[in-house]
Amino acid sequence: MKPTDRQLLEWFEYLNNSKAIYVWGANSEKITRKLMDKLYSWFASKTYDRAYYDNKLKEGEGKIGADCSGSFYPISGFDTTASGYYGRCGVKGYIGKLPRHKVCQVFKKNLSGKITHIGLYDGDGYTIEMKSSKDNVHKEKLNLLRWTYYGMPDWITYECPYEEPTETVKLGSKGVSVKWVQWQLREAGYKLDIDGDFGKKTDKSLRDFQKKHKLEVDGKCGRLTRSELVK
Repeated sequence: MKPTDRQLLEWFEYLNNSKAIYVWGANSEKITRKLMDKLYSWFASKTYDRAYYDNKLKEGEGKIGADCSGSFYPISGFDTTASGYYGRCGVKGYIGKLPRHKVCQVFKKNLSGKITHIGLYDGDGYTIEMKSSKDNVHKEKLNLLRWTYYGMPDWITYECPYEEPTETVKLGSKGVSVKWVQWQLREAGYKLDIDGDFGKKTDKSLRDFQKKHKLEVDGKCGRLTRSELVK
């Protein structure tokens, strides 16, 4: 069974809350002397020399260590590069087209056109990333100038983050129940803001959905319409 977008988000929130440390070559592993020795033996270079891994041990022993792509490993279950993860996105495109209500991966390319960095968009206006050896884990409001592409991974399943209502939702309704309806309508292809306000645009979209699915076109999201929305 595929992991869910919620599991992916919870993992990145854990990385942020636990102040994970950026370590080149690490796949979200506890920072120990043994791990630093292993990574040095694999990735030793002028940049990632003995001093680099010794300093990372001093900085974060016992914490989670990961580089940008390695931060995804515990949920994805596979080890690849930022470019490799982009190749595993079923839906992708330029960052300006990012679906703001979806948990997505975000990518940055360098001047030669190669994808070199990856982070997570949380579906609520923020990105979380293992930014660099200097900055470690970093969370900030989505900055479209920092990222080039977005991608929706083919290795996760998307779940609605809002609880399905039990009451009828209609024009004038407000709150989480409306957000559930709006989220489901967006999944069905309607361009709506998920703002919890059942206004004219949501009403029009729901009526169109009902018509296309041979339901009573009354603009009310009751049991039958809810059942059709989640199919």
